[in-house]
Amino acid sequence: MRSPVVPMAARLELVQPSEVHVAIEAPAVAHPVRQIALFLAAPFIGLAYAVAMPLVGLAALLWIGGKALLQTQAAKHAPMFLKNVALLAAAPFIGLLYAMALPFVGMGFLVVTAAKALATSRYAPTMTRFMGYAAKLIAAPFIGLAFAVMLPLVGTAMLFWVGGKALMTRAEVA
Repeated sequence: MRSPVVPMAARLELVQPSEVHVAIEAPAVAHPVRQIALFLAAPFIGLAYAVAMPLVGLAALLWIGGKALLQTQAAKHAPMFLKNVALLAAAPFIGLLYAMALPFVGMGFLVVTAAKALATSRYAPTMTRFMGYAAKLIAAPFIGLAFAVMLPLVGTAMLFWVGGKALMTRAEVA
């Protein structure tokens, strides 16, 4: 037979408050500039976490797998196998780099060949000027791309600078 269940109230004790008083400091108020900076940096911090987490997870998997591998006899064949896996994983990226670089290498060879032929020509001064114009024409899209990529960053930096200067002069006036 079962024993009767003791009511919950019978098992509870009454705890008296302690007589020791502890002073609790009020938290420091954050400066508005710090709050604004954290507000503006939060998306980039989140992006860093989103980009880093798969890499951290992969590193943890490799670490755990490596420790387990060292406890077996398969560790003898692992370096060759890992080399083959790494080459297999890297092959598409290496091919992509070659596909992207070879047109520029080909243009470079054409320019060198044309420059050698131009050096022996009687039209060298006129052709040299033309080659300068052609080089500027080819470089213009890349220069424009560099400006298009950098201008938002430079504009944001200038905005921060002007805002910081305004806050500092406001703090000096007050």
